[in-house]
Amino acid sequence: MEFKKKRNEELAQVDSRKTIEDISRTIKKGLTEAATHQKRMDSFRERLEASVSESRSVVARLATAKEVSPQLREKITEALSVLEPMVAEARSMIAQLSELGALKDMGQVLEDRVDGLRRQMDSMYESIALGITAEALSHEIFNVADQLAKRTKAAQTQLRNKGISDRTILAFVEYVHTSVMALRKQMSFMSPSLQYVREQREEIKVSEFLDQLTAFYQERLDKVGISILVRSCGEAQLVIKMNKGKISQIIDNFVLNSEYWLKEDIAQKRLTRGTIMFEVDRPFVRIFDDGRGIDPSVESTLFEPFVSAKAKGTGRGLGLFIVKPLLDSEGCSVGVLPERNKHRRFYKFQIDLRGAINE
Repeated sequence: MEFKKKRNEELAQVDSRKTIEDISRTIKKGLTEAATHQKRMDSFRERLEASVSESRSVVARLATAKEVSPQLREKITEALSVLEPMVAEARSMIAQLSELGALKDMGQVLEDRVDGLRRQMDSMYESIALGITAEALSHEIFNVADQLAKRTKAAQTQLRNKGISDRTILAFVEYVHTSVMALRKQMSFMSPSLQYVREQREEIKVSEFLDQLTAFYQERLDKVGISILVRSCGEAQLVIKMNKGKISQIIDNFVLNSEYWLKEDIAQKRLTRGTIMFEVDRPFVRIFDDGRGIDPSVESTLFEPFVSAKAKGTGRGLGLFIVKPLLDSEGCSVGVLPERNKHRRFYKFQIDLRGAINE
């Protein structure tokens, strides 16, 4: 209770209106002033050492002087024995305080770090705003596509009933119908991520679900020379209970990441074609490709926000960062396996879905 009371008193002394930047600047100022205090402490330590040395010399002379009585010698020795530990403690405290001077450069490091975090938060807010806008737009597009599909079907029926056989008109109506169906197919993968169905969970057979997703991606990836495959290991089927929009977003982030780097390898003629592989091995799903692998400069910070080895302006570094909390919320996890490819780089991600298995 006493600790809690003291802690509350200390917090009450901190101005709650101060921003992180204000607190950082205050700490930086204090650490900068520590260098000045260190000089004073060093000077005090030198004076203390000199005084202790002189005191010992005086005590030694008094202790051997003939005119000093045995009782006085005993008192002098006793006083010296009490003084010695106090001097040793003072030396220790001075040495510890002197270490503050070594922290003077940490103030700038702290300020730079806070500034970096502020820029990251600004980017995060932009991404959140973009996501909210995309969600609203997706909902509207879904409704428009639905209405357009109904009207197109009605137009086709009327054209047949009236015996209109103009090829240009019929071809145009068919084109609109095909385009709307393609748009609705695209939206069907996005709609589970919308807010009004986000928390709906359903039983998902992972291999079958991945097969559906790969069919969705394959048309686009074929155009850039990339194949996407699903392979099941073992006889046990992996069945989970999760929101389809959530697992779709997780998989989509991995596909987009592999797609980017495989396109880079193909453009640089390091590959003629690329392959993205999903390997289902209950309770795991492993994702990898035959590209160069993870850049060593980011391999230890892959799941942190705004970390990316992509060219500037081509990625925010949020894909893998988003994957981790999405899986965490379902009691699942993600990591990088220690295997290395022929380029001596890590390349294989593993999702542990034990927390979502539908027993």
